[in-house]
Amino acid sequence: MEVTHTAFTIEQAQTQNCEDWDWGSRPSNSRGSDSTGSHDVEVDESQDSFSNTVESLLQESLNSFLDEGPILHPIEHHYSELKGGDSGGFSSNPKITRDFVTDCLSLVCECKGFEYAIVWEVDNKTGLLTAKTGYHIPGCGKIKNFYNSSMTLRAFPLGLEIPGRVAYSGQVEWCDHVHQEAVCRFHRVNEARMYGVQTVVGIPVACGVLEFGSSRKIEQCPQILRYIQNVCKPLVYCLQESW
Repeated sequence: MEVTHTAFTIEQAQTQNCEDWDWGSRPSNSRGSDSTGSHDVEVDESQDSFSNTVESLLQESLNSFLDEGPILHPIEHHYSELKGGDSGGFSSNPKITRDFVTDCLSLVCECKGFEYAIVWEVDNKTGLLTAKTGYHIPGCGKIKNFYNSSMTLRAFPLGLEIPGRVAYSGQVEWCDHVHQEAVCRFHRVNEARMYGVQTVVGIPVACGVLEFGSSRKIEQCPQILRYIQNVCKPLVYCLQESW
């Protein structure tokens, strides 16, 4: 990532400039006071150059942070619980699993402008995609009703609607005008119009489909997709367990 590159470059700059400073500060028997003064000027120039380099690299890192979002992953919040103790990991502690999944979904929603997220998984008994868990932004307004109806009243066969098509094809589907879609393309279009949903994104994962939605128009963006994939990648390991 950008931050790794930045850290490496700063270290490289420090090493290089420290060598310059050491060289400039070494006494030389063959030079007089004028030579020493020249070295002082070189040191000052090196320090200025180094400061400018660090400032530039920090700005680059900040720009990356603002573009991609927070780099602290939710798994770090649960690291101590997962590493030791009686938890034994995700599979043996349903509460840790639920909290971790919620943290991942909420991080994406809050950082990328989505108002709800749903995890769709295939029911082994019926073969239908059903909502296993989800998250919505507190106080998100009418879109909460769309979220609730999707969580409790909907199930889709493979190939039908956004969750079904994404699960069947394994391809991302991004629609920023679902309220204008035909019913055959988006079965929840009436609810979308009623509750003001505009954008719905379906992303395939090994255990099913992640759906994110918003009442705003969010155009497809590679940075957002990459961010979602990075944040939600660990979910495939914990969602495959029953909880």
